[in-house]
Amino acid sequence: MVASLKANGFTGCMPNAMEEMSNQELINAGMKQMDETDKAIERSKQVVHQTIEVGTQTATTLKGQIEQMGRIVIELDSIQFSIKMASQLVKEIGKQVATDKCIMLLLVLIVCGVIAIIVMKVLSSFHLLISSIYH
Repeated sequence: MVASLKANGFTGCMPNAMEEMSNQELINAGMKQMDETDKAIERSKQVVHQTIEVGTQTATTLKGQIEQMGRIVIELDSIQFSIKMASQLVKEIGKQVATDKCIMLLLVLIVCGVIAIIVMKVLSSFHLLISSIYH
């Protein structure tokens, strides 16, 4: 075996210990190396499997968060619409209050005018009465 490896040009790569090993020892060393390689491949497969699981969990969590963000956006739109409607309602109420105050002011002026007319009539009658008494 060592001779065939040397014949194929692998002499520079092999340590001196391998040159002194028997065929069975070389086979055992090769089998041991293959077992270690198989174990390393299995560990790598486990790491890949765990990575896939973590990626799947992350994707599921991200999907849930995206859906939650969508619901939050819808709620914010609804709140914004409600605030806009409330603002318009407050403006309308303000206009009605201003109109009501103007109407109240006009009513007060009319009442004052009626009272002034009554007072003028009374004073005029009283003035006529007094002037008729003294003449």
